[in-house]
Amino acid sequence: MCMDAKINFDSNAEYRQKKVFAMQDWTQEDPRDHQAAKADLNYIGLDGSIGCLVNGAGLAMATMDIIKLHGGTPANFLDVGGGATAHQVTEAFKLITSDRKVSGEEVIQRN
Repeated sequence: MCMDAKINFDSNAEYRQKKVFAMQDWTQEDPRDHQAAKADLNYIGLDGSIGCLVNGAGLAMATMDIIKLHGGTPANFLDVGGGATAHQVTEAFKLITSDRKVSGEEVIQRN
């Protein structure tokens, strides 16, 4: 008999599961995921060439849809949130520009 298991923890539970999250092995993750987590950013790397920096998950998804509709491919999902600090925005740009596949960036902000 062969068995395997994969356990995934919701990052929103980190504040109450500090011991569990302290065991995370970042060597098994994309370095950009670790960089995003340290800056408290919602980041998912993708295979495209257009970097997206958006404030709001819904707006980020709509932006990605429009990019695809017009023949492009998003390089990431990156939501800085509505109350992003200057440090978070700086880290977000560092994340996008560290991806060698990115040939263009799009910054969308809602008021």
